[in-house]
Amino acid sequence: MAKTVARHAHGGGAGGSRPAGANAQAKKNSTASGALRARSQHGKANARRDADDDDDTRKRQKRELVSVKSSHGGGDEDDAEDDDAWDDGSEDDEDDDDEDDGDAGEGADNTDEGGEDDDEHVAALRALASTSSGRKSLLVKHLQAQIGEGEGEDEDEDEDDNGEDGQEEDEGQDDGDDDAGDGDGADDEKPAGSKAVASRNGAADGPIPKNKQRVLLIASRGITHRFRHLMNEFHLLMPHSKKDAKLDSKSHLEDLNELAELNNCNNCVYFETRRHQDMYMWMSKTPNGPSVRFMVRNVHTMDELKMTGNCLKGSRPILSFDKAFDGQPHLQLLREMFVQTFGVPRTSRKIKPFIDHIMSFSVADNKIWLRNFQIVEKPIEKGMREKPISLVEIGPRCVLDIIRIFDGSFGGTTLYENPHFISPNDVRRTIKAKITEQHRARIASKEERDLKKLRDLPAPDPFADVFA
Repeated sequence: MAKTVARHAHGGGAGGSRPAGANAQAKKNSTASGALRARSQHGKANARRDADDDDDTRKRQKRELVSVKSSHGGGDEDDAEDDDAWDDGSEDDEDDDDEDDGDAGEGADNTDEGGEDDDEHVAALRALASTSSGRKSLLVKHLQAQIGEGEGEDEDEDEDDNGEDGQEEDEGQDDGDDDAGDGDGADDEKPAGSKAVASRNGAADGPIPKNKQRVLLIASRGITHRFRHLMNEFHLLMPHSKKDAKLDSKSHLEDLNELAELNNCNNCVYFETRRHQDMYMWMSKTPNGPSVRFMVRNVHTMDELKMTGNCLKGSRPILSFDKAFDGQPHLQLLREMFVQTFGVPRTSRKIKPFIDHIMSFSVADNKIWLRNFQIVEKPIEKGMREKPISLVEIGPRCVLDIIRIFDGSFGGTTLYENPHFISPNDVRRTIKAKITEQHRARIASKEERDLKKLRDLPAPDPFADVFA
């Protein structure tokens, strides 16, 4: 009896309380089974979501394809075939989805083969994605082909409408490209569509030539204060100009071409002073010419004139030329040189986007008169349609007397020589000769007066010594 009670007591203790190791193992198994169950459920949800997305994508692609074919004249038979193809593909995809769902369910039941089922599920999803991407690429290619054919037909219709005018414009554009030389290779490789658009718009295919003009202002040694102020005012009126140090030599003017090249200038204005009183202005197109030499007369600066006109520093001027510049050939050449020298290009870095003054070039007495005026706009009064415009002189002013025009830069063959030009040395020589003649005349008259006085003396009195 005592043995039986002890055995029952021992058995009840063993069944009622488990060891600590057994409890830990049980918790671990329950956690693993919960993780596998959650993983399988997550896989099923992802598979359903991917299947729904693929169905929506296929339906949208099918609608786009049908709309494209209907817009470009696709037949009903092609539509039916495409519908069957898409339906077959959708059924196959649904079967694949069902198989994937079944595999996922089996993976959830068989905890030992869960990793292998997940790998198979991922592989199936990748295959499905590749299939959908391949269909998308085929649809994109089809759409691009249809759009390309439509653009080609539109371009052909536009070219037929243009006719001979479009052909003439294309020929003019090709000539412009040939004249432009080997500039940019991208212009020669433009498609026909861009040429058609350019011909319709009336624009040239080649690049628009830019007016790149830079002027070097330089003076010689011995320049006076008046001429120095004139050069500084020219520099203010020409924002595309650049000043350099004085030139020592007056005989080697060809060095100015190298100075202009070093300063990246293609025009040069050289102020040459002689005898500290005569100023000659060279205007040259470096380095190949032509060039012209002027005698600058009647110089008046802005500070000296004290005019009421004013203009913005760096603004672009309007160049006004007399009708006489259209007559003689040498004046036509001078007009072009003035335009390239005093005309401020629109691409200059120091300009202001304003036009508020006029530089006037007039011909009178075989000389060129240079003036600078401000454009003043007065308010509109009653009965006026436009604003009244007046001109107020700013300065400076000077007179340019043409001496010679040379073929080269600062020298070369003489293209034109002014027969009306008189050198200031000749003028001074004439004045000195006139003064000398006057002096000689005065001396001669004085001598004549002295001789006359001697001749007019009274005769000696013979009775002067009688009463002495």
